[in-house]
Amino acid sequence: MSDQLKRFSSEFLAQRTRLIAYCFGLLQDRAAADDLFQEVYVKMAEAVARGEDMLDLERWCRGVARNLALHHWREKRTSKLVLGESVAQLLDQGFEEQRQSLDAWEGRKSALENCLRKLPEESRRMMVQKYVEGVSIKNLASVLRRTPEATMQALFRVRRSLMECIELRLRAGGAQ
Repeated sequence: MSDQLKRFSSEFLAQRTRLIAYCFGLLQDRAAADDLFQEVYVKMAEAVARGEDMLDLERWCRGVARNLALHHWREKRTSKLVLGESVAQLLDQGFEEQRQSLDAWEGRKSALENCLRKLPEESRRMMVQKYVEGVSIKNLASVLRRTPEATMQALFRVRRSLMECIELRLRAGGAQ
């Protein structure tokens, strides 16, 4: 297996859940969706062997899946459910919008993780105790030897600092 095919295969498999969901949306049959997913992989491997340019693999795979599904429905004209091109386009649009939302979420999550790492140890520990471990304000205040009001104010300041850090990273174009 070539390095390029390994790279594309890895990216393809990382998107497995979304691509199978897309295939299922096109065919409304779990087994047929699995078969379609495998056919898309074969087409991708053939395209890699030909040296075809696939800059956006997920979009490319959805296009191949849509074309194969339309072919499938044309062959099964006797079926009660026939997928039209407009329905396939709507499904594709929905998946594209979902992907953009997921990409935005991943960027924000990465920025948050980086900003959390940059917090002073005490602030990070306070955030973990409150939001990961679920420690109440009263108990957190007791541990920190502060009043509950001072603890809430400190949490507010740390959240504001995190928000500013995240926004700065996102405006700068990345979560590094």
